Amino acid sequence: MTSHLAQTLTGHGGFSQYLHRFKLKDSPYCACDPAKIQDVLHVLEECPMFLRERVALETEIGVICHPVPEVSPALYTRLIKAGFVYVGLQRRPVWDQSPLVQCSRCLGFSHSKKYCRELNDKCAHCGDDHTGPLCPGRKAAQPPKVHQLHESRLRGRRSFGI
Repeated sequence: MTSHLAQTLTGHGGFSQYLHRFKLKDSPYCACDPAKIQDVLHVLEECPMFLRERVALETEIGVICHPVPEVSPALYTRLIKAGFVYVGLQRRPVWDQSPLVQCSRCLGFSHSKKYCRELNDKCAHCGDDHTGPLCPGRKAAQPPKVHQLHESRLRGRRSFGI
């Protein structure tokens, strides 16, 4: 284990909460949301500013079985048109991956239920901690809710598989 990894896992890394304790930062709050404190859990689990790093880490350790690279619309068009991309020395096929791979347990993207870290199922209709057949909103014929997690992770993105 490197010293940087040890600092990160113990919360002693360059997080605003830690730096604020020593008057090295003006505020312990994250730039993504002034109401949220930037600590190790926030950065590793939910901060949209670190989404790219989080996906890369999850892919590296094998949590994500379907990597979904984030690219500009122009590059997306070029990659789909070419049909392949070089990753290191390997030529890998590229294809449009719409719809995205979505977990049926947590409703997150880029992984399946088999690789999900959540313990409880989320309702695809309302997002609460129950399954679809037990959903009171579905039984009352209420329209489905769009979940904030999905909106923030998908805003302005196109996906493709490699």
